[in-house]
Amino acid sequence: MEGVAVVKRSEDPYEDFKGSMMEMIVEKNMSEMAELEQLLSCFLTLNAKRHHRAIVRAFSEVWVALFSGGNDGSRRSSVQLSDYDEC
Repeated sequence: MEGVAVVKRSEDPYEDFKGSMMEMIVEKNMSEMAELEQLLSCFLTLNAKRHHRAIVRAFSEVWVALFSGGNDGSRRSSVQLSDYDEC
């Protein structure tokens, strides 16, 4: 995945992460589960642990928005929000 990491201070990291994810998804025309999970991995790798919970919350909301139209169990992400309770 190509892109540029930008250092940014934020009043609302959750909204900024969500907006950034949506922008990347649209620009790169991402729709496959593996692509989206790779995007999540990049966000987690590039950002401090204190932001991981906001990143996973934003990812979860984006995921639901993209895939809520069907009940296809194969579209379930292996990411669990509860994995980040301590972040």
